[in-house]
Amino acid sequence: MNEVLPEGWRVVNYESVVNVHMTAFKLDDNKEYSPVIVRRRHNGVETRERKLGRKILVKNQYRVKSGTFLISKRQIFHGSCGLVPDNISKDAIISKEYLALETTSDLDIRFLNYFSYTNTFQQQIIRTTYGIDVEKFVFKDKWWMKELIPLPPIEEQKKIASILSSIDEVIEKTTAQVVKLKDLKTSLMQELLTKGIGHSEFKDSPVGRIPVEWEVLPLGDVVKQKISYGIVQAGAHIPDGIPYIKSSNVGGEIDIFSLQRTAKEIHHKYRRSAVHPNDIIFSLRGNIARTSIVPKTLPEANLTQGTARVSVNSKNDVKYIYYQLASDKVLNLINIASKGTTFQEISLEELRKVKILTPPLKEQKEIAKILTSVDQKITTTNQKLSALTHTKKALMQDLLTGKKRVI
Repeated sequence: MNEVLPEGWRVVNYESVVNVHMTAFKLDDNKEYSPVIVRRRHNGVETRERKLGRKILVKNQYRVKSGTFLISKRQIFHGSCGLVPDNISKDAIISKEYLALETTSDLDIRFLNYFSYTNTFQQQIIRTTYGIDVEKFVFKDKWWMKELIPLPPIEEQKKIASILSSIDEVIEKTTAQVVKLKDLKTSLMQELLTKGIGHSEFKDSPVGRIPVEWEVLPLGDVVKQKISYGIVQAGAHIPDGIPYIKSSNVGGEIDIFSLQRTAKEIHHKYRRSAVHPNDIIFSLRGNIARTSIVPKTLPEANLTQGTARVSVNSKNDVKYIYYQLASDKVLNLINIASKGTTFQEISLEELRKVKILTPPLKEQKEIAKILTSVDQKITTTNQKLSALTHTKKALMQDLLTGKKRVI
C-alpha cells in the first residue's frame, strides 16, 4: 500500500483492530436453529430455513450475533462477506466455514464493512486465497490478518459510515418501491388482461371465462403482415450496415447501440423480416417468449432466425398485444407449445396459433394506458435507484480513500 495517506490517517494490520469472535456450543437435537448464509457479491447476510439440531449434519456450530462482520472462507473470493443484521434470529448459527469478526475501539465495524467493497480489499482477498478451482478457493485468515487497512480517526470513520448508511437506507426504500410497483403491475395484468374494465357479464371461451364483448383470436389474426423470423446467417459485423435484433437483445427496451449490423445486401435478401417502429419482437428460442417493441429511434432493422416480427394491425393496439404476450395465460400456452424439444423453442406455426384475448379497440387502449403508466413509474424509480447506486459508489471512492474529508 504505497498511496500517500491523508493527514491524520494511519495504516495498520487487520490483526491489530479486529478479533475473531466464535462462540462454540453443543447442538440440542430437539431444538430448532437458523443456519446463516452470506450471499455472494455483497448481497447480504441472512438465515436459511430453520432446522432441528438432529438434522444439521455438521455438529461443530457457533453462535452468531448482530453487528459482527462475517466472512465466508469458501466464498469470500466471490464477495461473500458482510455485517450480520440487527434482526438476525437469536438462534442463528454458523459453521467453521465462516469467520466472525468484531472490532476494537480503533475501528468502526461499519467502516470495515464498507471498506470490503473496495478494490484494495478485493486485491487483499486475492492475495490471501489459494487453490486451483475458483469455486473451491480457500481463504487463509492468518494471511489476511497481516494485510493493511488505511484508517482515518475513529470519529471520521463513524461519519463516513453514517453518510454511506443513510444512502443505503434510501436505496433500500427505493428498491422496496420498485418491488411494490412490480407487484402492482402483476396484479393489474392478471385482472385487466382477463376481466377487463367494468364488466359484469362473462362467457365461456377456449381459455376460460371472458367478458361477453371480447373475442379469442389466434395471434396470426391480429397482425397486418405474416409473423416471420429473420436472417439465417447475418455474416460479419458491418459498422455501417443494417442493425439486426437477436434473441439476446429482446426483453424490455431495445438497446439500439448494442445491436450488431449486417450487410445491406443480406438485409435486402431478407426484406420479408424487416422491422419498423411499433413492431413487436418475439424471442423464439433461448430466452423464449421475451418481447420488445421496436422504438422510433430504430427506423430500419432486421431480425435473426431466433426472433419473430409481430406487426399488429389497425384493429388492435400494439401495447395491449405486447402486454397480452406477457400475460400468464399466454405464457402458459407458449410453454405448452414449446415443450418436448431438447432446445426449448417455439415454431412460427405454433406462435401464430397462440390464443389472444381481444377486447374492443377502445378498451384495449384503456388497458394499455393503465399498464404503461405503471411501467413508466417502474422505469423512473429504477432510474432513481441507479443514480443512488452511482452516487454511493462515487462517495465510497472519495470517502474511503480520504479524497473527500468529513471532519
